[in-house]
Amino acid sequence: MIRRTLALTALLAYAASFSTAAPEAETTAPSAAATRTEGDSAPDAPPVQPKLFGRISDGLYHAPSGAFSVPVPKLNGDSAVIMDTDTVAVFKDKTSVLVTIAAFPMPAFARWEYQTKGARDYLIAFFRDNILRDYTAEFPESRVENVKFLPEYHGGTLLAYTVMPGGSAFSLDPVAAALPGHAPGIAKRGHLVFVKNDLAFVLAVELAERVTQKSTYQVPAAEEDRVLLDRLVTIVTAMQIPAATTPLP
Repeated sequence: MIRRTLALTALLAYAASFSTAAPEAETTAPSAAATRTEGDSAPDAPPVQPKLFGRISDGLYHAPSGAFSVPVPKLNGDSAVIMDTDTVAVFKDKTSVLVTIAAFPMPAFARWEYQTKGARDYLIAFFRDNILRDYTAEFPESRVENVKFLPEYHGGTLLAYTVMPGGSAFSLDPVAAALPGHAPGIAKRGHLVFVKNDLAFVLAVELAERVTQKSTYQVPAAEEDRVLLDRLVTIVTAMQIPAATTPLP
């Protein structure tokens, strides 16, 4: 199996560190110079953006390996961040967006397993032994809520929904956070997992409103699944995956 998914967990933990402040409004605020009075302290500076291994050009993020390119999601607020490694990219803001895309090179044995087991059985085992294993190591109560196999995408794609108590990358809404003894937010993420060009691709999206609107949130699990699937399909259909990968110059 492929044990490079710790990079994904590390990036998600780093992304969560950008969610400690209150959510930001999307409307344009007056400039700091116009609103600050004498004696006021300077406002907090936006976080320093990590240096990218890949590149962004004409609204597209290009993975450093050349494995894929994808439109950059609309990110809200000054604290929005894009970060990556050689195999994982994360797009994150404080209010509504957490998208991760990974493309893990498959060693020879993994390629053999994929060919002999078939897409469905291989992807189920891959998700259990890699992605879910890392989630439960960080958040022990994490579990798979639902799994489906979608043969129409990339020769067979696994769709998996996870719930992760305490594992959200977003802050609770102020009303829920003010309750005495409130429980941490329970993250729900949808995942698409498939193999292309001898790479194991993992796309993940968190349902931010489950946490950021917790005090008023009442959405059935089936509707959550539909919303997450719609968001995942929007991403995967917009991705550009070349027939052969080439590193960036």
